[in-house]
Amino acid sequence: MKKLAFWLVAISLMVGLTLVLDVRAQTTNSIEFKVSSPFVAGNAKLPAGTYTIRQDADDQLEWEISNDTKAISAFLPTDPVSMTSPNQKTEVTFQKYGNTLVLKEIWITGLSNGFSVQSSYAEKKAAKAGSPTKVPVAANKK
Repeated sequence: MKKLAFWLVAISLMVGLTLVLDVRAQTTNSIEFKVSSPFVAGNAKLPAGTYTIRQDADDQLEWEISNDTKAISAFLPTDPVSMTSPNQKTEVTFQKYGNTLVLKEIWITGLSNGFSVQSSYAEKKAAKAGSPTKVPVAANKK
C-alpha cells in the first residue's frame, strides 16, 4: 500500500510540473509586423518582409526575430522601458539614420513596459549619419 501511495504522489507531481511548464511556455509574448524596406535588428541586416518577434520563455529580455518562412532569424537582447500606464497599442519602433532603418523598440498592448533593443555596432555606425527619425510600425499580437 505504501508503494502505491508513493507512486501516486510521484505521478501527481510529474503531471503538476508538466502543467506548470506548459502554462509558463504559453505566457511568452509574440507579435507580427510588416516592413517595406531592409532594416537592421541587433547585429543582423534583414530584408523587407513580414516578421515575427517572440519573447524567450527563459529570459524575458531576450527576443527572437524571424521572417514568415523562418529562413532568417536573429536574437535581440533588450532592456525594459518603463511606462506610467499600460501600452495602448502593439507596434515596433525603428530609428532611421539617413537611409538605414534600425529596430529599436517593441511595444505590446496591455503590458506595463516596453522593450528597447540594445544598441549594436551596426546602429552605432549608422548613427554617424546624423540624428535619427522615429518610425513606428503597427504590429499584431499573436
